[in-house]
Amino acid sequence: STQSTWDTISEMKGFVVCVLFCALLAAAATSTTAAHKDHSTSGWLSSVLSTVHSWFTSKATDAGQVKHFVAFRFLSTVTPEQQQEVMKRFAALKDLCVNPTTGEKYVLSLDYGFANSPEGADQKMTQGYIVTFKNVADRDYYVGRPFHTPYDPHHDAFKAFVGPFLDTNGVYVFDFTAL
Repeated sequence: STQSTWDTISEMKGFVVCVLFCALLAAAATSTTAAHKDHSTSGWLSSVLSTVHSWFTSKATDAGQVKHFVAFRFLSTVTPEQQQEVMKRFAALKDLCVNPTTGEKYVLSLDYGFANSPEGADQKMTQGYIVTFKNVADRDYYVGRPFHTPYDPHHDAFKAFVGPFLDTNGVYVFDFTAL
């Protein structure tokens, strides 16, 4: 964890150096008179700034917490008791999911509840969950098969459990890195 923090700080130092370099180039380019201004230089500078921005944002997405949003739409035959069991088992994942190397829990937080929006845009999804992970690697281990191996056996078992209760296209997943 300390090493990860130092790696992030080191990457930030590199970014700051790049920004300062680009700022100096921008100052030099804008200090020339309009009559002597080389438009290819300003195009090049724009390209460099764009590249630096892309580099930074790609690093930022690897560095932040990952939010994993899940919503379920159940078959019409699924009872309220079965839906409650789904919620109970999903909630239990927070304590069951552990890193295979460290043995430590890797789900930082798990929020969940029933749909209650008055907007009518829920697409008949009735349960929602937000799982927070420290990083992409923890999220990938959690998501597991068929996308990543190794995988968390508890989450894998939950997916097998909940599948038969879900309607066609009855699961919606949206992940993002918190900025």
